[in-house]
Amino acid sequence: MLPLLHGSMLKKQADIALAIDGTISEVQASKITLCLSHMDDIKSYIAQIEATAIQLSASYSGDRGKKTRNQTRNAEHLTSWVLPTIGEGV
Repeated sequence: MLPLLHGSMLKKQADIALAIDGTISEVQASKITLCLSHMDDIKSYIAQIEATAIQLSASYSGDRGKKTRNQTRNAEHLTSWVLPTIGEGV
């Protein structure tokens, strides 16, 4: 990975190598776990918002019982402003 460093980071190559090879302390691990859990919660909230948007948009389409492709696309568009990077495999 070190050959992929940006030119400005080459002077810090040794420090970066140590950080990559280092261990995670118990405190760091608990913070990371908490952050990952929070991200999972946010993904769940986004899914709930999308489902609500699909449900609300059903009244504007001819079919209230089925989720159409346009409704799904519209719901994704409506919720795209909510932390757009969350769904991109963070």
